[in-house]
Amino acid sequence: MPGISLVNSKHLVSKDFEAIEEFQTRLKQTLPHIFCNILYRNDNIIIHKTTYKNYEFYYRQAGNWLITLEGMRSNIDFEGIANSLNLFNSRKISGEEIQDWRDKTFNQ
Repeated sequence: MPGISLVNSKHLVSKDFEAIEEFQTRLKQTLPHIFCNILYRNDNIIIHKTTYKNYEFYYRQAGNWLITLEGMRSNIDFEGIANSLNLFNSRKISGEEIQDWRDKTFNQ
């Protein structure tokens, strides 16, 4: 299924990057309509995007956040979302609180 995968580990090594590159190559051979690319990587993090033709998948940078959407709408307040995420990032928050915020924010 299309989407974004995030790997965050203090123990990433070059073989992890090689495994993703090998996955991309094999996927292209097996399912040529699937597109994969690494959006971001550093010593600890890999953000990997998988999409396919005619699948509406968008992402937008807002502050220090990369916000992803399945399907685009014109009324999305990306800056407001980034501000909310910054608040969540500044204190401990439960999964239930995040789900409640998500439901209220994207249910409009």
